[in-house]
This record gives sequence, structure tokens and C-alpha cells, in this order.
Amino acid sequence: MQGEAELLWAQGLLELEDGESAVQHAQNAAALLAEAGDTPGRVAALLHQTEAEVLCEHYDRVSELAHEVRRLLPDQRTAELAQTFKLEGMALFLQGKYREASASILEESVVREELQDHEGYAKCLNNLGLIHIELGDLHRALEHLARCFEYITRCPEPLHSLESACLINIGNIHQIRQEFDRATEAFEQGMAAAQLSGDTANEIAGLTGMGLVARDRGHDREALRLLLQALRLAQANGRRYNEAEILDNLGQVYVGLGQPALALETFEQALNLSRILGALPSEQNALVHLARLQTEGGQLEQAAAHFELALACAQQSGSERAALEIHEHLGEVLQRLGRFDQATLHFRQALSLERALHAQDRQDTFLSLTTQLEVERAKHQAETYRLMNLTSQQARNEAEQEVQKRTADLEQAQREIITRLGLVGEYRDDKTGSHTQRVSQLAASLAQAIGLPAAEVDLIRLASRLHDIGKIGVPDVVLLKSERLTAEEFTIMKHHTTIGARVLEGGQSDLMRMAEEIALTHHERWDGSGYPQGLQGDNIPLTGRIVAIVDVWDALTTERPYKKAWSREDAWREIAQQSGKHFDPYLVEVFLGTIAGSFHTDAQAPSNGGVQNLEPSELLPPSDAPLDVRPTLPAHVIQHVDALNAAAWQKRRAEPGESLRDAREAHQISEQHDHPLGLAYALRTLGFHDILQSEFKAALNKLDQAVNIAQACEDLTLERDCKNLLGNVYRVIYNTQRAIECLLEAMELSRRLDDLAGEASALMNLGVVVSSRMKDFDKALSYYQQAHEIFEKAGNESAQVACLYSMADVYQELEQFAEAQTWGERAAQLSARMGDILHQALSISVVARALDGQAQSVRAAALHHQALALLQTPQLNMPEPLAWIQLYSASNLETGGAIQEAWGLYEQVLTQCEQFDWQELAVLTHHKLTLLHKRRGDLERAMTHLEREREIQRQVLEEELALKNRALMVQYEVDRAESEARLYKLRSVELASANVALEQANREKSALVAVLQEQSLLMERQLREDSLSGVFNRSHIEEILAREFEQHHAAGRVLSLIMLDVDHFKRVNDRFSHPVGDEVLRQLGALLRDICRDSDVPGRYGGEEFVLVLPDTPLSEAAAIAQRLRAAIEETDWAAIVPGLSVTLSLGVATNEGLPNFERLVSEADEKLYEAKRQRNCVVS
Repeated sequence: MQGEAELLWAQGLLELEDGESAVQHAQNAAALLAEAGDTPGRVAALLHQTEAEVLCEHYDRVSELAHEVRRLLPDQRTAELAQTFKLEGMALFLQGKYREASASILEESVVREELQDHEGYAKCLNNLGLIHIELGDLHRALEHLARCFEYITRCPEPLHSLESACLINIGNIHQIRQEFDRATEAFEQGMAAAQLSGDTANEIAGLTGMGLVARDRGHDREALRLLLQALRLAQANGRRYNEAEILDNLGQVYVGLGQPALALETFEQALNLSRILGALPSEQNALVHLARLQTEGGQLEQAAAHFELALACAQQSGSERAALEIHEHLGEVLQRLGRFDQATLHFRQALSLERALHAQDRQDTFLSLTTQLEVERAKHQAETYRLMNLTSQQARNEAEQEVQKRTADLEQAQREIITRLGLVGEYRDDKTGSHTQRVSQLAASLAQAIGLPAAEVDLIRLASRLHDIGKIGVPDVVLLKSERLTAEEFTIMKHHTTIGARVLEGGQSDLMRMAEEIALTHHERWDGSGYPQGLQGDNIPLTGRIVAIVDVWDALTTERPYKKAWSREDAWREIAQQSGKHFDPYLVEVFLGTIAGSFHTDAQAPSNGGVQNLEPSELLPPSDAPLDVRPTLPAHVIQHVDALNAAAWQKRRAEPGESLRDAREAHQISEQHDHPLGLAYALRTLGFHDILQSEFKAALNKLDQAVNIAQACEDLTLERDCKNLLGNVYRVIYNTQRAIECLLEAMELSRRLDDLAGEASALMNLGVVVSSRMKDFDKALSYYQQAHEIFEKAGNESAQVACLYSMADVYQELEQFAEAQTWGERAAQLSARMGDILHQALSISVVARALDGQAQSVRAAALHHQALALLQTPQLNMPEPLAWIQLYSASNLETGGAIQEAWGLYEQVLTQCEQFDWQELAVLTHHKLTLLHKRRGDLERAMTHLEREREIQRQVLEEELALKNRALMVQYEVDRAESEARLYKLRSVELASANVALEQANREKSALVAVLQEQSLLMERQLREDSLSGVFNRSHIEEILAREFEQHHAAGRVLSLIMLDVDHFKRVNDRFSHPVGDEVLRQLGALLRDICRDSDVPGRYGGEEFVLVLPDTPLSEAAAIAQRLRAAIEETDWAAIVPGLSVTLSLGVATNEGLPNFERLVSEADEKLYEAKRQRNCVVS
């Protein structure tokens, strides 16, 4: 009774919002009810305590309590379980952990739906919408809220209050997205539902939302009316938090109405009320708006003080985004006050926050996309399995007669799968890749020697290949350790037996069951001292005892990272000594007598570990031979395809056009004649060209196909080449893990081919990946050093230079300047001897930077000068390396006190960065100039460079995020297609009777993939286009221009380029507003598309600057087109957009005649454009 009384006390205190007291009484109730064995009562007490902890903001305790409740409710889908998820989600939401909150609310929604709790389920959907609004994912938020509204309308009981909240939340999303008509409609419907339910809070929220829509539309009087109505309603009903928010919004409307005094008074009322209520977000907003108003009124000191207070609020509430905005505003105010040091500090903090938030947004977006794709993948696989099961049942009776015909093919496919799975288990630590094959042959030989039936011998031969499959679950730090394992590490290694058994468990075939048995028991010992189960004697399955012997034999007689190979005599003696201890005595006798008995001296031992000379194994049929996929084609066809493929690969860099032609022809002939190997070699070359064109999705598809064929044909060279290319693709699209996996596989294949150059190249590529993408410089050094050793042994000096320079550069990044100097000097000496001017200059530059790092700036200055002189050699045209070395030289000059000289050199670098769009170099140069001008005391210039640095950095981060998101989508599509292929292949192996139905399912699969590809193409097109103007964006137009220039240059054809700029565009924005400016650019894009010819390519180059690429067009004709375009723009009725608006263009025209590259063509057109802009509304060619 006392426990129930405490529970009632806790419930009453919660209703009074006395959280601390409620916590104490709930804890007492939980303890008393636990002693009484009243589990339901204890659950109720724990839930009351959890709710009280949320009320007291003790969020760290909530998760523990929720976990305890769920432990008391095993496998029970109850309202109490749903409540735990709800409270946990609420606590996570209030901590700003929105993604974790989303997961909890999703769990709650599943339980609510199962319980048919209509209101609870609808609330979950509404809450999920609110969470995604906070995450900035408005699309997902709208999806959840739309589902909520649809569910409410279908509910048997009316839920007017919840319907009102849902509609108002939908309206808020539309308002944020500036979809004002939809927002208004949602708010009106939400208010109507609120009035039906008597929900004043939602009615206030609806009026406020409609007021904000009116404000955003520029209808300030209507906004004033609605917000005043909302304010009266809030004040009449004691909704003080709403009142503070409405007052802040009213202040903004007064600003729009040109009534600063009223706005100031209203903001101050909002501020005072927020402080009384302790509402930090409202206080922060009021302070920011008050400070912005004071800034506009020139009250800069007061504005700075209020921004400082707002910043303190944002920092206290943990709102980093708000802090970022406030830092920027405060920096601008302080800059206007002449407090440049303080302003710089705030701008720096804003930049730091911006980078951190961008990284967080990037990760959140990546995780969100990954989650969505995983859900889609799971749905797709579930549907595929459903279709497979359905079609399997339909086809089983019809396919019965096909079983015998396909038995041989199925067995062969089974062997192939077993072989691949076996290699998965050992590829990370077995350099030869043949351990599984040796164990397989030895186990089969021993099984045959003791008289097992042939069918069982064959099963052991296949199943034993999977004995170490569990190693896929052992960490690299243990598996790849070169010394003996510690006791703790050995304990981890022992888990590979149970991991392997779990991987293989559940198999229906005798083969898979035997494989599971071997994986689990091959480390058991005859005397019971083995693992994992400590089985003894005959309790150990025979298969495990057989593999135990042959596995140890192979381990003894082959080299391992921690030991050399034993002689066969020593191994023979060790096996004999372990008879009755480690091994079954009878099996030892048979093994040593019939299999290992002939090995008495090392001289008699074959080089591969003895497998080739085992007499019993010679009696086994060669049933594990690889699948024969060689074509039965006329010899002349094969020779022709081989010649085309060889020529295409050889010419891929020097003559890309010819290479593509040959590869396409080889591809076509191979498809016509069903010649898979010829097809794969053609795909390798075509994939290479896709990479050059940045068509990464197409490259992945082609190269994956080529790898599959290469593996089936056991063509290691082809597989290695494709893996190298795949590694390059994955590196570029920021899938670092997959890049490393592919390059490691390429390295392993090179080792199996005894191709030292290929192995070293893979090591170099790995070094590039881990240094550029992972910033793991120590690991990069390891890779470069290994590669250098191989190249040095092979006498490949050009490759040695690259390794030496890379090592020096990494040491420089690690600030190990003495090491950087040593390796850089070696690289410089070797490259000088070889006449490699580029690497000589780069290596000398590394040495110079190393000397700078050691405070030897005088010696460094001479080397910087030498590096610059080398790169300015007439035969070299390497602008980017030259610019980097100029930057390093300028830094040296600045250190030496030559400020003016350094300044000039920095400015030269910036000019080149703008010309060639070298963003990383531009960021670093602006940073250097910021520091230089601050040192000079010219804080105004320092601020200018700091702002430019932030602008470029933001652009870089956005582009990186877009590329990563695109890469994720591409990888998902490739994975999905591969998953489908594996599913259907698996079904063909295990369900041969469903072959006919599979063909139909495969056609459906192809249709699904085609739809995916079509959607992907649409997405890629959107990524290429400028969203505002509808023409190509800068990145894509430069790709097109580069390609067209090369083609026209090679063929001796004329290519023209028009660069055009909207005259006085800043005045348009300033006088008529930015939305009007956007509409001008939108219509300009449409006019460009309408006016230009089918062969012309328009693009937006940045801001109000556009380009038009004119293939096969001489200068005079291009100038005439430019004049027509200028006239058309001038004659357009721009006043229809807004009275008084007029638009003209300045245009520059240039051709490729006499120019070496497309960059010079852009530069020429740009110079002509600036000549035209001196006069405005004219064409210069």
C-alpha cells in the first residue's frame, strides 16, 4: 500500500509540475513495488520518474530509466513501452540530438500502430515532422506531416486538435520554403480545426504563421493586423511565451513599415518579457533584431552591446547556428566602429563555426541519405525475396526435369562460391592466396586415405576451404600483427572459430553444414585443451580432427609474418609428437604414413608446400578446376578483338579518340559473338575513358562488370587493372574505404602475379588516398617507403623520384623538417640526374620549406628562387606547381621582412587562382594576405581578404558535399544492381528448379535498374545545370569548353566563345531588390536558350556573367550573333517585371585561333568583355 501511495503522490506532483519532488516519490514507489514483486506497478513508477526527470531537465538519466523499463517489458508491445520511447525521444530532442530522437519516435510509432492507438500514432508522425524541421530536412518533414494529416482524416474518431497542430506545422514548412499560397491554405485549415476543438494555442500559432506569410510577401499592413489579433488572443489566454514571440515578429513588421521608434519599443517589450519568462531563444531573437535596428539607425555602440548579449544567449543555449550569424553581425558593426582587431576575432570565430557546422551538416546529410538508402535497399531486397519465393513455388513443378541436366553446372558454381568465400577468409593475411587450396587438398587426401566414401571426400575437399572464414571478423591489428600475439590478442583471434560458424550456420545443404562444423571445431584438441568448446577425443567431429592436422601442417611448412617455414622433417616430428595430445593418434598415423611420409629432407620438398607431390591427391578427380568460360570462337575473331583491345589500352592516354573507337568496336564484336573476356578488356578501356570524362557512375558499372568476368576467367592481370581503376574512382568520389579496399586487392593481385611494379604502383596510390583523404600521414609514409624499396630494387628511377618527393612532402606535413630536407635533397639529386625538371623543382621547394621550418630562411630563399627559375623554363607549362612555389617563396620573403615583395608575389598567385579557379590555393593565399596586412596595420585590407577566404571556403565545402552526396547515390545504384545480380545468382545455385521463373524475374530486375538509371540521369542533369537560370553551371560548361577546344584544335576547326555580363546589375539589385535581380537572370537564361543555335552551348559563369560556346563559328559570325543577342536583350520589355527596369549587356568575343588551350580562350574573351564594359551595351571582338 505504501508503494501505491508514493506512486499517487508522484502522479499528483507531476500534474503540479513539481519535478524534483516527483522524482523522489517515484523513486520510493519503484523501490517499494520492486520489493513487493509488483512489476506493473514498478513500471508505472519508473515511467513517472522518467517524466519527472525530463521535467527537471535531467536528460542524462532518461535513457537509463527507459532501458530499465524495456528490460521489465520483454517482448511486450504495450502502451508503457510506447511511453518509454516517447519520453526518451523527448529528452533527446530537447538536447538537440535530433537524429537519435527520430529513431526513438520511430520505435514509438511502430508500437502505437500495433496497439491501434490512433491518436498516439498520429502524434508520432507529427513529432517526426517537427524533428526533421529542426534537422533542416524540410522534404522529409513534409512527408511525415502529410502522412499524419492523411492518417487523421481516416481515423474513426475526430482528432481536431492534433489535426490543427499538423496543418499549422505544414504551413510553417511552406512559409519557410516561401510557398505562400500553400502556407496560407494550411494555416487557414489549421485555424478552423483549432476553433472546432477550442484549442487556443493552435489558433494563436495559425494567426502568427499567417502574419509571417503576409510579412514575407511584403504585405506589412495585413501582417500587422494578423499579428495584433494573435497578440490580443495570447494576452487574453495567458499565453506569455506566445506573446513574447509575437511581439518580436511585430517589431520586424514595424521595421518594414518604416516605423523604427515603434519597432524599438516592441523589441524592448519582447526582450523584457522573454527575460521574465527565462525564454532564452526569444530573448536572443529580440536582442538580435533590436541590435540590427540600431545598426541601421547608426547606433553602433548600442548595437554592439546588444549583439554581445545575444551572443551570450546563443552560447548558453548551445545554438551554434545562431552564434555564427551573431558573430558575423557583430564583426560588421565592430568593423564600422573601427575596432578591426575585435572584428577580425569575430569573423575568425564565425569562419571556425561555419566550417564545423558545415562538417556537421555534411555528416548529417550523409547519414540521412545513407539511412534512406538502407531503408530502400532493405525494402527492395524484401520484395525481391518475396518475388523469388513466389516464382520458386510456381516453377518448382515445371523445373523438376531440368534438375539432372543442370547438376553439373550447379556443382561447378558451388565450387566457385566456396573458393571465393575461402579467399575472403584469408586474403588479408595470406600473401600467396593458396592456403585454402592446400588445406583443401590435404584434407581430401587424408579423408580418402582413411577410407571415407568418395562423396564425403568431395564434401570435405570443398568445405575445408571455409575453415578460416571467421577471420573476416578479426581486427587487422590482431590479424596482421607481425610478432607473436599477446594473451589478450590470442583470445580475440580464437573468436574466429565461432564467428565462422555463425557466418555459415543455417545452411540447408550437407556442404554448408559440414563447413560450419569444420569452422567451429578445427582448433579443438584431442586432449580437450583446444577451443572454443574444449571438446575431447571422439567428441570432436571427424571433419574437425582431419582439418586440425592438415591446417597445422600447412602452418608449419609455410612462411608466416611471425616465423619462417619449417623444414618438412621438423614438421613431421612436430606432428608425431602431438599425437594423442593435439591430434587424433589414428589420423596422425595415417597422415604421416601415407601423405607426409615421403617428406624426409628439404631437398625433396616441392616449392609450393608439398601439395603437388602428394600421391593420394593424385587419385582425386580435378573437380575444383575453375569454371571454363573460354569462348569457342573462330581464331581470327579472337585475334581481331585482342588486337583492338591491346591497341585501345596502349593508346588510351596519347590518342584517346582512337582508343575509344577501338574499344567500342571490340565491345560490339565481343557482344555479338558472346566473347566475355574480350568484352571485359573493352570495358576496362571504356571505364578508363569514363573516368577521364568524370562519368563515374558509368565507369563503376563497366569496371564492375569487367571484374566479374575477370574473376570467372581467372584473369588476374585484368582484374588487377580494373581494381586499380576502381580505386581511383572511389578516391575521387570520396568513398575512401572502398578506394582502399580496391587498391589493397590490386596490390594482392600484383603479388600473385609476381608483378613488383604493379605492387609498388598500388602502394603509391594507397599513399595518395590515405594522405589526401584520411590525413593519415604515418600510414602514407609506410606505403611510400614500401613502394620506394620495390622501385629501387627494380632500378626504376622515375618512380623512385616520385616516391622520394612524396615522402619528403609527407614529412613536411608532419613538421618533421629534418627528415623532409633529407628526402627532398635525395629526390632533387636523382631528378636532376634524370633531367626531370618538374620533380627537381618540386623537390627543391620541399627542401626550401623544410629549411624555413628550421628557421634557416636565408638558405631557404636561395632554394625558393632556384625552384621558381626551374619552373619558369620555357619548355615547361606548369602554372599550378609554379603558383604553389610562388606562394611558398612569398611566405619566405615575408618571414625575411621583405613585406612589399611578398605582397606582390601573393597578389600574382591570387590572379592565377582567379584565372584557373584553384580554390584550395586561393584560400591559403587569402589567409596569408590577411595575416600580412594585419601585420602591416592595414586592417581594412586584412578584413577584405578574410571575407574572401570565408567565401571561397564556403564554396569549397558546398561543392565537396554535393560531390559526396552524388557519390553516395551512384554507389547505391551500383550496389543495388550488384545485390540483385548476387541474389539471382544465389537462387540459380540453390533453387535450380526455379530457372524458368528466374528469367522473368531478371527481366523485371532489368526494368527496375533501367528506371533507376533514368532517375540517376535526371539527377545528374540537375547537378550540371544552374538552378536559377536553367543553363549549364560553370563546372559543366568548362568541361564542355575543354572538350570542344581539344576537338576543334585537333581538327583545325574554329571555335568561338562569347562572354557576356549584365550592365549595372548591382544597381538592379539595390534599386529593385534581389528577387527582381534573380528574375532578370532567369529570363536572361531563357532568352539565351531561345536565341542560340542547336549547336551552341550557353552557361552561367558566375554572378551575372554568362558564356556562349559556338562550335565551328568564325570570329565575324560570332560577333554578329553577339550583336543579335545584345539587341534582343535591349529590346526585351523588362519593365513588365517592374516599372522602370531596363537591362543591357556587354559582350566580349574571341576564337581559338593561335591559342594553346581553352583557358587562354576564356582569358581572351574575358579581356574583350572588360573592354566592352568600359562603354556598356556593346560588343568587342
